[in-house]
Amino acid sequence: MNLELKFPVIAKPMESDGSAKSHEMSLVFNRRGLKELNTPVLLQEFVNHGGVMFKIYVAGDQSVCVKRKSLPDVEGTEEELEKKTEGAMKFSQISRAEEKSEKCNGEAKKEEKEIEMPPEKIVREVSRGLKEAMGIRLFNFDMIRDGNGTYYVIDINYLPGFAVLPEYEPFLTKFFKEVTEKKVDEVASAIEDDKAKPRCCSCFQRT
Repeated sequence: MNLELKFPVIAKPMESDGSAKSHEMSLVFNRRGLKELNTPVLLQEFVNHGGVMFKIYVAGDQSVCVKRKSLPDVEGTEEELEKKTEGAMKFSQISRAEEKSEKCNGEAKKEEKEIEMPPEKIVREVSRGLKEAMGIRLFNFDMIRDGNGTYYVIDINYLPGFAVLPEYEPFLTKFFKEVTEKKVDEVASAIEDDKAKPRCCSCFQRT
């Protein structure tokens, strides 16, 4: 089987029904790990990104970017990973191992605070591009940056939760207000266009 992907890879369930099972993702280190998966799954090549991802919330023309803790970088070549004892690990296992490591070291890692946010221009351009490509105006997406400064969009959520977004209420209120005003303008414009259309006399003939 030729994957045309380099290990490690991320395995995502094909189900997207919002259930707990649909969020059970795994990090696969080698071919042996592929056999441990419950198929069908979507495979995505893992890119080292400093253990931090950027979650961007989009609502109309607005876009807000926040930092979130992510999977730690994976060290080792493909040959070294092939010899790794664990073929695959669930994200939840990796998170627990990372938390345990931080507690043993006495303090949490500081890299997350030190990583700079992406430029606003990039956030706006990627948000606009995804919005136009998908034809939706309310969503969020996850983006990472590798050691060379290259950005990758790794996940898109078309029905996101906004509760974790700081000050999400004015963010959403502005969006829904704009949508409502646009609809009112469209209806008013349609009425004016209808009034301006010439009427045929036959339309008013009595039967």
